[in-house]
Amino acid sequence: MRKLLSILLFVCLLSIPALALADNGDQLAGEELLYNGDFSVQVESEELPAGWELRAYQNDADSVSATVATEDNTTQIVLTNKVANDARVAQDVTVQPNTVYRLCAEIRTSDVENGTGANLSIDNYPIDKTYCYSENLFGSDSWREVMLYFRTASEQTKVSVALRLGGYGTTATGTAEFRNVSLYECTATENAIVNLATENGTVSNHTGASTTATTTATANDPLYLAVAFTLVLGVAFFWYYRNKLRYSSVAEETLGKPQHALMIILIGMFIFRMVLSLVFHGHPTDIGCFMSWGNMVLDVGPDKFYTSGAFTDYPPGYMYICGGLAGLCRLLGIPYNSDAMALLFKLPSTFADMATVYLLYRLAKKNTIGEKGALTIAGIYAFTPTLMFVSGAWGQIDSVLSLLIVGTILLLQSDRRILAGAVYGFAILLKPQALMFGPILAVAFILDIFDHREQWKKKLLETVLAVVAALAVIFILALPFQGKQDVLWLLSKYKDTATSYHYASIEAFNLGSMLGWNWKTADTRILWMPYYQFGTWMIILSVLFSSALYFLGRKRNRGALSLAAGLGALLIFTFGHYMHERYMIPALLLILLAYLYYGDRRLLAAFGGISTTSLLNVLCAFYVVNHPDSRGHVYDVITFIGSLGTVVMAVYLSVISVQILALDRISQPLRLEEQPKKRLPRRVSILPTMPTDNKLHYTKKDILFVLAITLVYGVVALTNLGSTSAPQTYWYSEKAGESITVRFPKVERVTAYSVYGNIDTDGTLLLATPDGHQETFDQKYDDMFRWKKTTMDFVSDSVTISLYSGTLKLNELAFFDANGEQIPVTVTGAEGTQANLFDEQDTVAAVPSYYNGMYFDELYHGRTAYENLHNLTPYENSHPPLGKLLIMLGVWVFGMVPFGWRVVGALFGIGMLPVLYAFGKRLFKNSDYAMVLTTLFAFDFMHFTQTRIATIDVYSVFFILLMYYYMYQYITMNFYVDGLKKTLKPLALSGLFFGIGAACKWTSIYAGAGLAVLLASSLISRYLDYVQVNARDNDADKARVRDFWPMTIRTLLWCVLFFIVIPFTIYFASYTPYFIYESEQATSYGLGDMFKTFGHYQQFMYNYHSTLNATHPYQSSWYSWPFTIKPMWYFFNSYIAPEQVSTLSASGNPAVWWVSAIGSVALLWARLSKRVAPDKAMQIFCVGILANFLPWVLVTRCTFIYHFFATVPFILMATVYALQKLEQRYPEAHFLKWFWVGFAVLFFVLLYPGISGLAVPADWAAFISKLPGGKLMYGA
Repeated sequence: MRKLLSILLFVCLLSIPALALADNGDQLAGEELLYNGDFSVQVESEELPAGWELRAYQNDADSVSATVATEDNTTQIVLTNKVANDARVAQDVTVQPNTVYRLCAEIRTSDVENGTGANLSIDNYPIDKTYCYSENLFGSDSWREVMLYFRTASEQTKVSVALRLGGYGTTATGTAEFRNVSLYECTATENAIVNLATENGTVSNHTGASTTATTTATANDPLYLAVAFTLVLGVAFFWYYRNKLRYSSVAEETLGKPQHALMIILIGMFIFRMVLSLVFHGHPTDIGCFMSWGNMVLDVGPDKFYTSGAFTDYPPGYMYICGGLAGLCRLLGIPYNSDAMALLFKLPSTFADMATVYLLYRLAKKNTIGEKGALTIAGIYAFTPTLMFVSGAWGQIDSVLSLLIVGTILLLQSDRRILAGAVYGFAILLKPQALMFGPILAVAFILDIFDHREQWKKKLLETVLAVVAALAVIFILALPFQGKQDVLWLLSKYKDTATSYHYASIEAFNLGSMLGWNWKTADTRILWMPYYQFGTWMIILSVLFSSALYFLGRKRNRGALSLAAGLGALLIFTFGHYMHERYMIPALLLILLAYLYYGDRRLLAAFGGISTTSLLNVLCAFYVVNHPDSRGHVYDVITFIGSLGTVVMAVYLSVISVQILALDRISQPLRLEEQPKKRLPRRVSILPTMPTDNKLHYTKKDILFVLAITLVYGVVALTNLGSTSAPQTYWYSEKAGESITVRFPKVERVTAYSVYGNIDTDGTLLLATPDGHQETFDQKYDDMFRWKKTTMDFVSDSVTISLYSGTLKLNELAFFDANGEQIPVTVTGAEGTQANLFDEQDTVAAVPSYYNGMYFDELYHGRTAYENLHNLTPYENSHPPLGKLLIMLGVWVFGMVPFGWRVVGALFGIGMLPVLYAFGKRLFKNSDYAMVLTTLFAFDFMHFTQTRIATIDVYSVFFILLMYYYMYQYITMNFYVDGLKKTLKPLALSGLFFGIGAACKWTSIYAGAGLAVLLASSLISRYLDYVQVNARDNDADKARVRDFWPMTIRTLLWCVLFFIVIPFTIYFASYTPYFIYESEQATSYGLGDMFKTFGHYQQFMYNYHSTLNATHPYQSSWYSWPFTIKPMWYFFNSYIAPEQVSTLSASGNPAVWWVSAIGSVALLWARLSKRVAPDKAMQIFCVGILANFLPWVLVTRCTFIYHFFATVPFILMATVYALQKLEQRYPEAHFLKWFWVGFAVLFFVLLYPGISGLAVPADWAAFISKLPGGKLMYGA
């Protein structure tokens, strides 16, 4: 028996390692695949262990750090994101296709927030676009074992294992520590496995990508419902206003038994609010606080209420209400936090709404509106959805505050000043937002003294007593809550409450949110100042503006104070800071009250508009507070649209208020009597008599102008564009320890070396000398096709270069001596491609610069052009391929050299000029103005910089110009006169260039929306011709328009071909390199596979741009672009001597952009004021500006100034057009256009170094930095 037990024990002992390896049912096979997973191997000069390297979205010392620490004899990697970042400590590992692996590590977190937190990840996106994550760890936590199970794709042979803090497009902050990392093949497991072939981007141990997407979609459903609900109610009010409210019959009609109708309104509004109260428990934060405060008042007493340590940001006035309601709940036995208790806490607002409705009814009757008019106004307020929701569903007390403010105004107007002061004092003690009305009320009190000079002593005394009454109410009611707090405790409470939410906007649909700063710190800068300072100034201006209007209109109507106070509240809400979503609710009541006095129908329109935006605001704010997963692109778009609506309504109400209060212009209700119709001349033809002349009619002057500007700019653009030589062959190594030795002719003192990298590698190079000197060089993925020069200092006659970690693909390496001269080398013992590292020493650049290497986004687009040419996996997939294929043409002709990857873009930039000249000649019918337009564009900084860099914007803008050029040609034609066939030619060309542009960049699709608008407007014009002609007696015209419907239908059918079929064919064909690459990787690849590949990349592009959550030090917002507030810094040369400066930035010529921005606005103003008549030219550049600029207003991801590039030609057209109109009106101003051109060329010459990379002395750079646009260009 003992022997049997011993055998069993021995078998159990043998099985322990296997059980440990199995790890809860996992069956692992083979050897550990990671090199140095325990971090035990490390060179002292390196921050990370051998085999591991740091990769990060922002990979600089101020953004990320990765170090090694030891704890309990175990080595761990400490990864810290100092800013929002996606950082990885990674190692590339060879794997087998279609195989399951288990990645395991222990992770400890500290203050990890946002993004995908700390995780294990397969980061194969740079290799084959696949990636996935383990479960995400956040906050601060002790060591946890985390595992990620994944299956490789059918042809996957390499994965990049990443110890990660953040994720692709989802940045994180904090610190994460990793230890005991392992990777094994897993032959069996019960855990969820991420299939990299089908579940790209999945977070393991969660529901998967599809479920996540479904959850997000589901989370957005209530937002869509809120938008739909608001739209329906807004349209309903607009219809009611347009057909009923704005007519005088509403006020003039009588109604039997109005008291019964009023009772029905009051009962109905009460029932509606009670139903909402039962459906919605209340705002999760507010109603919970209110009920808790009520119990606190009862439990700890008023004297200890504010010192109990609980969150209490309301003043004592509301605590009396909360305490009373909580006491009533206890008396009635209503459980705490029950629906019944929540309903009881909503009753004060409901009763306040009912009292307000009755008050409005009484006031309306007194102001001769009539019974039906009074009931209409009462009903509008009673059933305003915003008020019903806030009082019945939310549980807030804004309605009580509104009633108190209106009560204060009415008491003041009734000469009951002392009581008015007491009521206002209670309003302040109820909600701090009552202080918004303090300045306008103070102005009203003071002006009333001056308006009654004969009683000034009495008025002054009553004013002083009113202030005393307000302070007495505040002091007496607050006294029980003072306890042991100091005398100024209440002031501190108000200050703390006002500043407790230090954000530009807190769910308020206002200017701050429109700019994308909802819940963003109020320290965010706008117009060179923090937003809280900007908001403070806007509040001051709002108060001064509304007070000035009250001053002007106070003697004409008793409604002046209500209108001015309502306007002030709305302006403060719209343009101020620290605003919550409900702070403008009192403005609704004040606007309606002003309508009772003035009868101006526009006030009802303003009430409807503000009610609509506020309803959308409170619905969305109520929902997202408990559904953070709904905060995304959809919510951002809704926020922008709602905020824009608020800003528009604030401006509209301001205009109305100026006209009413300052100018005494009141729009009375319309009468129903029809106006006599004007009889149109019936025999005069309204159609053109001659076919459209589409010829440009170039003269010798035009030809000379075009040749001159094209030649001059062409020389400037191609000069110093880039080097025509660069290393082409490369050494590739993926085996750690592989080495090559080079010898110098003699013992040399080596002070520097330069490396020219290639693509697809991240690794570390070890340089060692025979006497033991060692240095490492880190090759990053973005160190491709450019020289990276590193200083060193050793003396030797040879150097051995070996792969320390990762993989390396390097084109060339060169050494330099103490004099900066290149040292000749001899390669010994080279195998394979090792000798390629030193075979093109004649191409080595002594000083790395933009001229001999890639910079900025050339690393993506230029690299992808190279990959397309050599049938490699295309790296850059966030944009369509055609632009990169055009770059590839230059590489094919000139080689993979800087001149080669830039020349096609430069030629397209040159080619824009004759296109723009022709466009200008068509628009202005004048050679001089066409030349002005072309010259200004030619010497614009953005045009120069953006066409000399190997990115794709130049191609998109080029084809946008062409598509609009031919669409302009179409809209100036008329198929009644020119014939259908002739009008189809410009349409076909416009569609062709639209397709080519879309295949370069999606911005052309945005511009294409403008083409649809122009086409629709042209067809509408033809329809109006058709209607007007048939209303007349001109038989000849009737015969010409008879075929309107057939020609319109045929036009639209042709447009399906021109703007859908042909563009899609071009777009699809642009993916040919992808199809070729995929076909060579698969055993069979047909048309269905091509569409599958095509669809995959479209989905990727959409997801990339719609979910990207990243920041950049040079990102800028759309509103800053026209005035070049924040240029984009592309390149700074740190290799040249300190006494020189070489920089290259994307910006706008101030003489072009600043003038054009102002000129475009001036033209808009001239059109709105009807000083300029509309025409087809104005139509084309107005639509062009909106189509190319407006989409960026709606984009919530980080944006850059070069996104404004496509808009620049159109704002230039608008300004040149305005200048032409000015010259026609004032001929003596003809010199202005040449003066403008001269300044633009002068700025181009002076600031040329900053946009070309030309190295200049530091003194000259200092001079340039003092010029407009030069300061930011040179980094000051």
